[in-house]
Amino acid sequence: MLYDSGDNALVLVAGKPAVLKVNAVTTSSTAPKPTGTLRVENTVDGTSRDLLLTPPTAAIPAAVPAVPSFADSYSATIPADLVKAGLRLSARLDNGTVTTVTPRVGGGVSMRFMPIAVRIADTTGQLPKDQTAHIQALFPVSKVTQLSRPVYTSTRVTAVPTTEDGWSSAFSKILSELADLRTVEGAADRDYYFGYIPKRTWGLAGLGYMPGRAAVGFDMPSSPDSVRDVTAHELGHNFSLPHAACGGAGSPDPSYPYPDANLGKPGRYVWSYLADTNSFYDPRPTTRHDIMSYCGGVVFSDYNYRKMQVFVTPTDKLVLAKASGAGTAVSTEPREVLLISGELYEDGRVELNPVKSFVGRVSVPTGSSHTLRVKTASGSSVDFPFSPEVLDHAVKVKHFSLVIPNDGALQSLSVLQAGKALPQVGAASAAVVGTAARAAVQTVAEPASVRAQNGQVQLTWNASRYPYASLVWVGADGRRLVLAQDLRNGQALVPAADLPAGGRFELILSDGLNATRQQFAR
Repeated sequence: MLYDSGDNALVLVAGKPAVLKVNAVTTSSTAPKPTGTLRVENTVDGTSRDLLLTPPTAAIPAAVPAVPSFADSYSATIPADLVKAGLRLSARLDNGTVTTVTPRVGGGVSMRFMPIAVRIADTTGQLPKDQTAHIQALFPVSKVTQLSRPVYTSTRVTAVPTTEDGWSSAFSKILSELADLRTVEGAADRDYYFGYIPKRTWGLAGLGYMPGRAAVGFDMPSSPDSVRDVTAHELGHNFSLPHAACGGAGSPDPSYPYPDANLGKPGRYVWSYLADTNSFYDPRPTTRHDIMSYCGGVVFSDYNYRKMQVFVTPTDKLVLAKASGAGTAVSTEPREVLLISGELYEDGRVELNPVKSFVGRVSVPTGSSHTLRVKTASGSSVDFPFSPEVLDHAVKVKHFSLVIPNDGALQSLSVLQAGKALPQVGAASAAVVGTAARAAVQTVAEPASVRAQNGQVQLTWNASRYPYASLVWVGADGRRLVLAQDLRNGQALVPAADLPAGGRFELILSDGLNATRQQFAR
């Protein structure tokens, strides 16, 4: 964003390069352009550095132009390592003119972006070109790093939908899969997973958690700009933003300050600066809208940019979490845990996904609209209050995900609302019958095999005992990649040509309710 130096909303992102644009005016259009220097000082550590100001390529104007341009102004890029608390900037022209500003510098967090090509049956989503520079230009983060992983094949959506209702269900299920994948892989707090689904029709384009760290969108190879903008829109939801009211966008932000999701209004226009293209974006036309609307926006307004900035600033985030009751309770030390996830349907049913066992950190969403009741084979019972994830627009299901301590075999799982157990469908429900009698064998190794050859991994396991199998590659450095989730039928062939060298495999077997884990050399 291009702020005036006196704008109270100006807060630089710590650790992110900043551009200083210096407007100079003259009464003589023929006078030579003076050279300029920018002194970058820090009042906290006492350091300083001088940078040359890049002079305007055109003549110096007689008045400050209404339209920003580098052609008629001086500028300098302040390196990321200098953008920190205590920043003081002094622009000096060799004619003696000096201007000093002390912009506020807020928090600075980096993010890692994980684009995932999602395969449905024989159709694979196409990844867009590298999005990192554009994401860093749009979002208040210090740095964006793009990660990579093999194609992920959905096991909850096994045929390409042919209707919008079908696609709506598919987007929801795949988003839930990617959330589970992210959890089992032990993703870091600032790792954002984005699945590109092979949908090549208009209509539903994306779905994400609000807030959260996972989203999905169509791949639409014929319209890469639309894919770029849908990615930013859904990441905006991940960064806590609701919709902006235009084009029928559901549940819009009632506090959005500009009419029709415009980027400003008379008396308040803040131009966007897109560092990836070194260009400015004009917020004045009423035909231009915030990217969080459904009216074809391509940038965030200053209001939404600042809202995201407050959300990701660590100290401010704690304040917001206390005020809203949102957040997640997370343990600090890895231990044996169970992933319990599923979907809540509008008719009151709950569908539980197959329980997975892995080593990770306990993570339970705060809130109390629902309760997960866990009964162990020893007869004890533990309740975990939670609230489901919020999705960015109205869908017929809600998602939930809890990582709880693995303290032994389970007898049953149930989800309660207002003290009453919800009717269950799904793997964990079906596994309850007869499970308690044999729950103690959970820790006994079940015969299985994992063989890697010719760029594939061949799995076999006892599907009558454990109907579901998930395969994880574990690198020598501890990195985890889920190659497949909830495979059926006792055998499978999993592509592995794109895996890094070395490592080992981890096979998670589940009867729906209880899970066991085995290690295999590569």
